[in-house]
Amino acid sequence: MAPATGGRELLAAAAAADTVVVGRVEQPTQIDRLGWRATLVVERSLLGDDAPEAALLIAWEELATRRPARFVAGERVVVVLEPLPPGSLWTARFPKRDALAIAARGEAFLRDPDQRTLRELAAWLALPSPDRDGEAGVAALARLAAVGEATVAESALAWLERVPALPERLSADAAQSLTDLIADGGRPIELRRAVVTLVGHRELQALEPALVALASTPSPLQGDALDALGRLRGGLGAARVAELLRARDPAVRAAAVRHAAGAVDVSALRSLLRNDPAGAVRAAAAEALAQLEPPDAADDLVRSLRDDEPAVRLAAMQGIAALGAPALGALRREIWDGAAVEASGSLGPAVLTLGLFGPEGLAELRRIVHEHPSQQIRRLAELTLGKLPEQH
Repeated sequence: MAPATGGRELLAAAAAADTVVVGRVEQPTQIDRLGWRATLVVERSLLGDDAPEAALLIAWEELATRRPARFVAGERVVVVLEPLPPGSLWTARFPKRDALAIAARGEAFLRDPDQRTLRELAAWLALPSPDRDGEAGVAALARLAAVGEATVAESALAWLERVPALPERLSADAAQSLTDLIADGGRPIELRRAVVTLVGHRELQALEPALVALASTPSPLQGDALDALGRLRGGLGAARVAELLRARDPAVRAAAVRHAAGAVDVSALRSLLRNDPAGAVRAAAAEALAQLEPPDAADDLVRSLRDDEPAVRLAAMQGIAALGAPALGALRREIWDGAAVEASGSLGPAVLTLGLFGPEGLAELRRIVHEHPSQQIRRLAELTLGKLPEQH
């Protein structure tokens, strides 16, 4: 088992901290079954007033006792530090309470930080707290995402996702940093996918050219780029959709279905829902069919509750719930007349879907509990009732 990796909690913990330092770990020592201590010789303070060469006593817990200790002597780390937690256990470990704890339950650290990560993290932390979500903060986070260590870069993108009015706060420099990240084939693909998703979710129009470039040629990110581009434009256009539906990549076909904006008719959606070999495409077809609300859409979606792919079943459940009360009849038929599929257990999703229907679904679940011939289905209805909020 590898030692704890750190990194993911660093940014959020640093934003709420008074002390963030880069230093060298010395004398890591286990003090009880879970508790550890070490000396951290400060190399540089990113936040706070600790001078270089200051020796700080730091503490943490190793809850996964089979793991190696997270630090070894001589290791260089950046850590977020906070006062020791209250309680007698920590007082027993440090009677003078003269240590500082690694924040985020010991996870707010990054080993062997590179200079680019430290530079951009320090620039962001140097801003007054209210400005970290402003234009300067967004630019610093975008640079951190573009060049920083992968786990910290992911955290920077997650922070940007939550920034209020992000499109208005995205400067030209910030947009260029994110554009560079999208185009950088040397960066981890999941990091590039995360920024493409951010562009679509937050409708960052300034990055549309970067999406167009990525969406124009086959790649592992083409489907993600098309999905984000469809969000920005409110659709992909009929001719483009027709072309994309012939693509081999399921993610590309799914994006075409999601952003067809009426360019795919009901019969084509039904065919995709029944016949496309990719679950992602069938799920997208289920979502689109529910939005169009054609006659018998509920029957199509109820049949998809038997699909082998969980994503398709979930899309069908949500689509049935979106159709509302008219879909209850199709669900009832499936549950009460589904003797042929009962043995396979495929009625389960139909029963669970009733939990999305409010009082009418609640009444139907109670009826199933008392009257359904299958003990398995009665039990599932009981479990579904138990998970629902109390009805008044």
